[in-house]
Amino acid sequence: MAKILITGSEGFIGRHLVKRLRKVNEFQVFTIDSKGKGLNHYSFNLNSVEAKEKILSISPEVIIHLAGHIDVSGSMSSPAKSLADNAIIGLEIIQMANILGSVNIIYMNSGGATYKETNDLPYTEGSLIEPSSPYGVSKQVVEDVLKLSAKLYGYSWTSLALSNCFGNLHEDQVGVVSRFNQHFRERTSPTIYGVNSSRDFVHIDDVIEAILFAIEWPANRRVNISSNIEYNLLKLFECMSCQLESHLKPKIVPPRPGEVVRSRLDNTLAFQLWGWKPRQELFKALKGLSIESSNENS
Repeated sequence: MAKILITGSEGFIGRHLVKRLRKVNEFQVFTIDSKGKGLNHYSFNLNSVEAKEKILSISPEVIIHLAGHIDVSGSMSSPAKSLADNAIIGLEIIQMANILGSVNIIYMNSGGATYKETNDLPYTEGSLIEPSSPYGVSKQVVEDVLKLSAKLYGYSWTSLALSNCFGNLHEDQVGVVSRFNQHFRERTSPTIYGVNSSRDFVHIDDVIEAILFAIEWPANRRVNISSNIEYNLLKLFECMSCQLESHLKPKIVPPRPGEVVRSRLDNTLAFQLWGWKPRQELFKALKGLSIESSNENS
């Protein structure tokens, strides 16, 4: 039975992944997070001595590194925190893998925050890398060191460069779409940073499928996981407003420093490697949305 270690198991992706993997009999799942409890769960800070000792004692065949902090604008004012929460902890995980030797590391990278924004859309895995924020730097440096260390120490790896992940609005209160939904429920105007701001959205179920593929068939490279569809945020808000029969208007302000204005990721490589393709489309997932049903399930 393969031992799988998941860091950041209490986060959005982590909760869904643990639930899915524990249904697979061939996997023994271990989890580490600063909070939480349960079977084979260890409540440690990942930069602690206890966490490092526990990882070595578990000796997992697969490490899925999800832990990290998402705050692009905050990283502009506090780059040291972003580097500590993302880069330093990620490098500590790589050091554990170097000691363990035979391991498969799956790393969650940011597709939107690491590519150079002047690249043509959609961004491919061969597009230029040039993060526009300390957050993007903190995510990319882990992939760079992982690629080097895997070559030196002979283990497998995959860096999944994710577009914006969304889930069930009634259960997963994260991300732009959920934030818009919250504003509709509270009847308050959201702020959209730039009239041309756009994002590429991928459903959590599709992300979990990509992780399962990476467990079985490591790519030993970066792989974009995305819808390959560019959604303008203002038009997305207007679409939700129309569906909810709301007259709420957003506040449009200039983009914030460090934030990507437009984003769309090509997902051709994921299909070529694994036959992966997104099955959940954003607007279809929003069908049937109502303020009443949201309140009942929130």
